[in-house]
Amino acid sequence: MTKSITADEFFLIAKKKYKVDDLQSAIKNCSKAIEINHKYFKAYGMRGLAKGRLKDYPNAIDDFSKAIKINPKDARSYCNRGRARNELKDYEGAIDDYSKAIEIDPKDAISYCNRGFTKQEIGWFSEAVNDFDKAIEINPKDEYAYYGRSTSFKNLRYYHEAISDADQAIQINQSYANAYSIRAGCKIYLKDYSGAISDYSKAIENKPRNARAYFLRGYSKSVLKDYSGAISDYSNAIEINPNYAEAYKRRGLSKREIEDRKGANEDLKKAAELGSKEAAELFKSYE
Repeated sequence: MTKSITADEFFLIAKKKYKVDDLQSAIKNCSKAIEINHKYFKAYGMRGLAKGRLKDYPNAIDDFSKAIKINPKDARSYCNRGRARNELKDYEGAIDDYSKAIEIDPKDAISYCNRGFTKQEIGWFSEAVNDFDKAIEINPKDEYAYYGRSTSFKNLRYYHEAISDADQAIQINQSYANAYSIRAGCKIYLKDYSGAISDYSKAIENKPRNARAYFLRGYSKSVLKDYSGAISDYSNAIEINPNYAEAYKRRGLSKREIEDRKGANEDLKKAAELGSKEAAELFKSYE
């Protein structure tokens, strides 16, 4: 006689499939677990995670909501529903969910960190710093919290504090491309262009398809009058993002500096076609 597979066994299969990014199989096995046990809140939660990874945020939210209805103390589903709502730009709903997760579990560093990032989205940078402070207090090795606080400090124009937090994030994770980028951005504001170039180089090393990092490294090189290096970086940014109007404009300006007038005008014209009013005015003045 064939032994029936239990809801728990389907759920364990789903977890294994999720871990190897076989998300459709994870969803399928969670659904089988739920068919057997309609109150299996963990299966709803896991299915929601898989749907979220597939960017099916409305249905992910529906699954997290079902998990919460079954178990109102499920802090993890509140946190995950907050993430999905954040992706849909429902920032108020996301903050409410993270707050509920924290109410249930005051030591939930992830929800503090996520709430901080959501507050950044609506410009609440000082409030975000408070959330990142709490996340770091709970977990001093949380690189994302240091990065988040660094981003908030940068937006508040506390550049030295932002650099210090980026240093901490990089100390924890030396491959953290975004932390190198935020530190580089602060160095630009402090006019440390050589330092910015070094950091953007590390960001690119760890995240090669980073058009913004190439662009800003190119900008830093142009300030230091390394126009050939700047042109190379702007070209890489354009290769990654062919609609990067500002990169075309800046490359055109660098080409002007090396007397490549034809190339400069071509780039400025392209930037204007992509919507850069400044490039359009420059193109007219250079014709």
